[in-house]
Amino acid sequence: MCRCASIVPGVVLEQPADVLEVVFGVENEDYCVYLADERELAEARDLADGDQLERGAGQPIQGSVRLHLPAGAYRAACYDPKPGCIPGIRVESGPDGVSLPLPEFVHDLVVRLVRTR
Repeated sequence: MCRCASIVPGVVLEQPADVLEVVFGVENEDYCVYLADERELAEARDLADGDQLERGAGQPIQGSVRLHLPAGAYRAACYDPKPGCIPGIRVESGPDGVSLPLPEFVHDLVVRLVRTR
């Protein structure tokens, strides 16, 4: 049996300011939430192509992400391309979703959630 990942809409309910998100995964099993600094993309916010530093590109991002996942237990881990993997935690999703604190990051971060039950 082949499990193919695809874009999963409607998973991210809230994210830090200036962050674009996309979720790939196998619904009800495995999710990869890709978070990127939208300040690096002039066209993402209809900004003139100019100095990215003026709009904060490359500055750290912090906060949390709130996700709508099917109820259950998940193992969550973050991957930042610069330092590498950040130790995982166990989270429980309920009717209001789950809120995950994010490590401070620059440019991009991937949050992977794998259902454990």
